[in-house]
Amino acid sequence: ASWAVVQGAASAAMCGCAEGSRLDTRAAACIECEEGMRCPGMGELFIEPKYHATSDDPASVFRCFGSDPERCPGGLPGTCAAGRVASSPSCARCADGLVA
Repeated sequence: ASWAVVQGAASAAMCGCAEGSRLDTRAAACIECEEGMRCPGMGELFIEPKYHATSDDPASVFRCFGSDPERCPGGLPGTCAAGRVASSPSCARCADGLVA
């Protein structure tokens, strides 16, 4: 999907950041997308494969190192491979009852 830039938005819901940038809620401004992020525009934020961000803090992106970088498939913030705990940095923790 692609966004069309228009002037004269009818509501705040029609406003957002341009492709390659994301909304920094602390500064209430659009900032450049950082390493490990893909920002198609209008507030959408995706994490690149081999990176991870929790859904609680999508702006804090971690690179997945180690013997199994596939544990971080990318996608929406908070996405980990099956059997991994999405709230752990870099999907490092296995789900209860599983071992790496």
